Amino acid sequence: MNIVELILFIIGAIMFPYGVYEIIKGDGSMKTKLFLIFTSITLFTIESILVYR
Repeated sequence: MNIVELILFIIGAIMFPYGVYEIIKGDGSMKTKLFLIFTSITLFTIESILVYR
């Protein structure tokens, strides 16, 4: 594992809850918010798999 990848992963893990919070408190329909949250979780999961692979 590259140190740069690990640092970026840690920063992403720290910022992830705030990003979800901003999506939830923002304007927009519930369908759009759920889509964005699901996409964020999916991308974060893929990133986690790629970092530890």
